[in-house]
Amino acid sequence: MTHSNDQAPLHDAVPLAGTGVRVAACLHANLTAPALIAHALRKGEGRLSADGAIIVRTGVHTGRSVGDKFVVDEPGTTGDVWWGKINQKLPAEKFAILKGRVQAYLQGRELFTQDLYAGADPENRIRVRLVTTGAWQALFARNMFIRPPAKDLAGFTPDYVILHAPEFEADPAIDGVKPTPATGLSSAENLIATAGRK
Repeated sequence: MTHSNDQAPLHDAVPLAGTGVRVAACLHANLTAPALIAHALRKGEGRLSADGAIIVRTGVHTGRSVGDKFVVDEPGTTGDVWWGKINQKLPAEKFAILKGRVQAYLQGRELFTQDLYAGADPENRIRVRLVTTGAWQALFARNMFIRPPAKDLAGFTPDYVILHAPEFEADPAIDGVKPTPATGLSSAENLIATAGRK
């Protein structure tokens, strides 16, 4: 397994810790924006505009796709979720299958991880670890969340894990979700598994 990190020395020897993904063919942990753009270009995920910005095609879903979000129906949160067409119930056993299949899909692939903050207030922010096969998706996450200073990456332990498998196809009969794209969220496990969402 190869680790690459051009932001800071890789203090955390296990950038996949807490994700359920055990091994990667090549692991790029906490790369900076220029490095992620270079990998996105290398992988053919996008191209540069005349002004030097990266351009990617997101597929048929250019924004939020209605009906692709599934929330695990868990005792601790079932009364707090606004159930309906947007937040659809997912049995815990089906989420376990979806999560396991996404984790299995990610095993042994070239992976990009980002350790980030959701929320600026140190007292209330959430530490998020993203694992994805896409360099541009890791770049997107760096723009959406808050990047910790390099000193905070040492010993970073995620409160929440996002497993993102944009090329993985969920199967409704097996996974209990609609055909991809599909996102399953478990508040009890603090984990999001996304399949087929570029």
